[in-house]
Amino acid sequence: MVFGRFSFEIDFFSSAIPSPGTRGHSQSLFVEIPVDTLAYTGCSAQLNCSISEINATISWSVRVDGHYQQISLGKETYDPRYDITGDHLQGEFHLYMEDVQKSMESSYECGVTNGKDSATAELFVLDSGPTCCVRPGTNVIENADTAIFNCSIDLPDDTPGEVVWMKNDHEVARTKNKTNIYTKIFDRNEKGDMYTCFFEPQDASFCHGLQPFYCGENFTMNVQYPPAVNIMGSNNAVIEGDSYTRSCSVDANPMAHVQWTHWSITVENSAVLSLNNVRRDQSGIYTCQATNTFWDGSSGNGTDNFELDVQYHPELETEISGSASDTGQVITGNDIKVECKVTDSNPDVDTIRWNDASGNNWLIFEAASREDHGRYTCDASNTFWNGTIGSTSIDVFVDVQYPLRNTITCFAGRNSRHAKENKKLGN
Repeated sequence: MVFGRFSFEIDFFSSAIPSPGTRGHSQSLFVEIPVDTLAYTGCSAQLNCSISEINATISWSVRVDGHYQQISLGKETYDPRYDITGDHLQGEFHLYMEDVQKSMESSYECGVTNGKDSATAELFVLDSGPTCCVRPGTNVIENADTAIFNCSIDLPDDTPGEVVWMKNDHEVARTKNKTNIYTKIFDRNEKGDMYTCFFEPQDASFCHGLQPFYCGENFTMNVQYPPAVNIMGSNNAVIEGDSYTRSCSVDANPMAHVQWTHWSITVENSAVLSLNNVRRDQSGIYTCQATNTFWDGSSGNGTDNFELDVQYHPELETEISGSASDTGQVITGNDIKVECKVTDSNPDVDTIRWNDASGNNWLIFEAASREDHGRYTCDASNTFWNGTIGSTSIDVFVDVQYPLRNTITCFAGRNSRHAKENKKLGN
């Protein structure tokens, strides 16, 4: 027989060797004895029994309150719920039940009228499919909650058949007991797995096409887990004054609240960090933090972080030393030294030099002359993360001071007297 997606066969014994359910002489008269059978309420069922002795006949009895009561003799029945079918002339006296009810569940005995042979079989009656549940429920916390799946059917344990738990159409637990308890701890990869239970009967007699043995409910597991946070991208640098954007990916169940913090101060309440006109004091550690709340009120947390490198142009200052003033004034013949200093730079400077091609950060005039008078420029540069160059310049004015020059004018001829007088005066 085919029930839904499962196939079952009713096996009949056709041997003259006595079974454990028969009694009598070694040469049994039985050709076929009844077997334990499962029937569904409202459907029909039949227990087969036949003998080889055509001069003998069969009687059927049912156990009531621990004792067997006769319900038929030959082809006659004493209870309208039963009927005797088969070819009686061939020794077939099968017990047929048209409308099986739960009250008819019992042990039935087929006996030969000579009193020497009998065989018994159980009739199990199923009036509902299995009942199933999962505790504490379909919401479970990853690696913390133990889910207990319980599926049971109202049949004795010796009923031919098994109770089976399935996960996504794959069997995970089977038992001949009529209660199947399956326990499991889940991880996040099992979110959405569906569990169902059914009773798989054997030697069953069901209505054609009837599929009553499934549990009436499926269980889809909602595995809850803390956030897994991953900051996207790999660029951790930005040039001062530019804009910077970074996002983080969050895998969480239930959905998580996401925020960005900088030195423990919240700077963004979303998964996207956006900084405009970035300043150098915005460098440092940025943390993406996600938090969610589980079904039992507890919470889960996840974080990821990176260090932002805000890069900027070099900053310069000059320092004057030697026989010169702080403002760059020097008298001819004296020395002046000017150092070009980098006070801050990120990244470090690649080059620093004066425009006099000295090739370093020192500007030296030994015995300064009036030709050294003028403006000098110091240049410094660094290379940013994207290959662009940051450069800065600073000027210094060297004021070379010198005394006034004396001029002597000589006159000839008629002006010689005036020249002599001027000479006497020291002009």
